[in-house]
Amino acid sequence: MNGYDAYNLYNSIKLHFTQESYDAFKYNFKSNTNVRTFEKKKERYFFEKLSRRYNAQQLKLYFVDNIIEENNWIGDMREHVYNDREKYRQSMFYNFKEECKKIRSEIDDFDEACQAKDGTNKLLELYMANEISIDTISIINNLVKFIRPLKKQLSDPLGIMKENLHRIIKYEYFILDTIRGNREKYRNYLFLLFTKQPNEYNIDFVYKI
Repeated sequence: MNGYDAYNLYNSIKLHFTQESYDAFKYNFKSNTNVRTFEKKKERYFFEKLSRRYNAQQLKLYFVDNIIEENNWIGDMREHVYNDREKYRQSMFYNFKEECKKIRSEIDDFDEACQAKDGTNKLLELYMANEISIDTISIINNLVKFIRPLKKQLSDPLGIMKENLHRIIKYEYFILDTIRGNREKYRNYLFLLFTKQPNEYNIDFVYKI
């Protein structure tokens, strides 16, 4: 990993999140860049410094974590954003469970949570209010595929909700590595939390203790 490699990785991830048609995974994190252009860039120093500090996988997440926080320019990206997100990832399933409990406390019917009501959607509202993370809503979408059908049901004249849905869909590609091998564990927890049959996960909600 050198400065140019870091720049190419950054460019592909930025395109992934900003352009509907570009899929960084499909193109193996390659984009239309060249060394000569990179060497002329004023931002070259940032990429060279990062390439010495992180390996390729860490740097990929560093860029993703900052971009989903809307730190799109390399000079605005911050290490603490990556560090905070890395701590979150280390307890991913625990955080998923806690945030799903938050969803369950707001709405009883999971199908209803995945649909639009009065032009909006409860899961999206919770995400936009920072009540649940992009990780949790992305995992839920990976399990039940609710976002694409939802797009047509939203009343969103300013495009704010659709912009957030776009970010979630694009981020979902990256969350798959984190939950790979444990997808059924996440699915089963979600099912047991929202089922009407009392169990160890939903008993507080079923009986409103």
